[in-house]
Amino acid sequence: MNRKSKKRPLNIIVHGHIGRGNVGDEAMLEVIVRLLRDRFPDSQLFLAYGADTHPKTIQEEVNYFPRTATAIVKKLFRSDLFVIAGGTHLTQFGDNKAAKLAGIMRQIFLILVARVFANKVLMLSVGIGPLESHSSKHSVVLALNMVHFISVRDASSRSMLTTLNYRGPCTQCSDAAFFVPLPKAMIKNRNKLGISVLPYYTSHMRDPDTDGELVDAFVEAIRGWLGIFPDGEVCLLPICSQVSDSSDTVMTDRIAKVFSGDSRIRNVPLQGSPHALLQCMTDMTHFIGMRYHALLFAHRFALPTLNIAYHDKTRGLANEIAIPKKSIVSVEDVLDGGLARSMPEFCNEPSCFVARRASPQFPEKDILPEDITELLGMKP
Repeated sequence: MNRKSKKRPLNIIVHGHIGRGNVGDEAMLEVIVRLLRDRFPDSQLFLAYGADTHPKTIQEEVNYFPRTATAIVKKLFRSDLFVIAGGTHLTQFGDNKAAKLAGIMRQIFLILVARVFANKVLMLSVGIGPLESHSSKHSVVLALNMVHFISVRDASSRSMLTTLNYRGPCTQCSDAAFFVPLPKAMIKNRNKLGISVLPYYTSHMRDPDTDGELVDAFVEAIRGWLGIFPDGEVCLLPICSQVSDSSDTVMTDRIAKVFSGDSRIRNVPLQGSPHALLQCMTDMTHFIGMRYHALLFAHRFALPTLNIAYHDKTRGLANEIAIPKKSIVSVEDVLDGGLARSMPEFCNEPSCFVARRASPQFPEKDILPEDITELLGMKP
């Protein structure tokens, strides 16, 4: 009897970054899981879960298992569909090229195992690139040639597919987090500023000392904002709170320490929950952000926003929802005092910092087409 008997439910393995304390990854997975349920109603979903230190936020009926290569391989032996969900899994962004290449090779290994075990492979709402070395490009081409369908969340990733000569089925989509339902906005009784800052130089440039300068720049900007709105509130939001040197909590804790004893500054423990972030945003009046998904949600709430563009995906978001040019600040400008200099206009003319389109460019179905079962040659 075939190990993948048609009599049993379809088994779907979903591999993302759930359970790692990243709000954006959790938001994307929530939408992707819902779409998989819609497209494959008679299925069992198994989510690779990163750590037990953060709550399991997906409320759908799913099964969790450890996000280790060994556990995933074991699950793939009894599965039918392998889904790489959300995020930038295939990239060499930043200076730590060796670590990024190791991440690419891990994805290739899992895709190869999935194919050996006769799984169909999907990559949904993903980013691809940048890829700088010949080894990374050749490796990613190998991976893509084993994938049955890809949806990419930005134009630069679509361009990368063309560069890599990927000829399989693909769509360009909007990021899955665009389709997480928003809570009702609350009455804004006071000015409230949201802050998302990541340890950019530690995570991507192998230069932790410069993150100290980044903290100083944000502190200066916050002081400028409070100088204009002395009765205001500032919420420090660790969008990624995994336990590592790359956690946003490293930065938010350092900023909070500078303002120790000031009740206007609040460090919000999100623990990877997109709904905790969204609820906090319901009565915000301004936002300064680095993390892609923090910016995405801020613009969905039509908040005046300063966007710190550290990556192509951030600039891609700016193009998709028509973010005004004066709202975009480079990391270099931040270190040069650009945030603090922007405060008077940002506070007094907020309409100049609001995206002209808060809705996604592409419909939700482009993440996972309704005819995906036909495309894969699978019975619904």
